[in-house]
Amino acid sequence: MQKGSSISVMPINQNFLQWAWNNEPWLLFVLGIMFLGMYASIYFIVRKINN
Repeated sequence: MQKGSSISVMPINQNFLQWAWNNEPWLLFVLGIMFLGMYASIYFIVRKINN
């Protein structure tokens, strides 16, 4: 078990996040919406296959 370091599945550059939060907050919002849509579509496809 590796403790202390929480590494996300897709490591994003911290500097990019800082820049986006300071200059383009809506960009993070749009990226979040896109990721949510992607996960939702994958979830529904998997459910459709299983049923």
